[in-house]
Amino acid sequence: MPWYDLLNIGLLILVWIPVFMNVAAIASNRKYWLFFFTVYTLTELVSLPISLGGESNLWVYSVSKPIQFLLLIAYLSKSIKLSRMKITLLLSSGVILSVFLFFSQEMDTYHSHAEALHGAIIVALCVMYFYKFIAAEAPIKINQSEFWYCSALFIFYGTNLCINGSLDFLIKNNLPLAQKLFFGLVINSYIFYALTLNALLVNYQRTR
Repeated sequence: MPWYDLLNIGLLILVWIPVFMNVAAIASNRKYWLFFFTVYTLTELVSLPISLGGESNLWVYSVSKPIQFLLLIAYLSKSIKLSRMKITLLLSSGVILSVFLFFSQEMDTYHSHAEALHGAIIVALCVMYFYKFIAAEAPIKINQSEFWYCSALFIFYGTNLCINGSLDFLIKNNLPLAQKLFFGLVINSYIFYALTLNALLVNYQRTR
């Protein structure tokens, strides 16, 4: 098993430790985030043995990523405190976009357009959260907000935007470069785990 897969599993286990220690509070306050991270983790666990078996695991991500995207829309919309009508419209638009993008490419390819559009929407929602966070007149305690969770998502999806939009083209036309950029995605996922772990620990200390 490659070192980066071992490290990926180890970091995921490390992140899940505080989740299990505080699962009731997370399920109550951040259930959509918990659903997202559960789907994210299952995707990584399912795709790993397929990859180690020498087969393509891209179809796993093709199925999983739209689900993760919709769960994050629900989570971020609630964090921004959008109205129920706006959340419904945003989720409906997300479903239509995801279905269209899903059927516009083959299952066993890297869905660059979907990744780029999903990432841009998630980053935009994070920016909206930060704007409301900064513009709020009343002081906000960072350990009682979604600040660290949104920071993790903002950096993860924002950084990946620089790579995802071109990765399908590069896989087909310049595989060595695509493989190098893949490690950029891997390192970014480690940063995502570290920020997510920080978010969980900060909020765990508050709810103990």
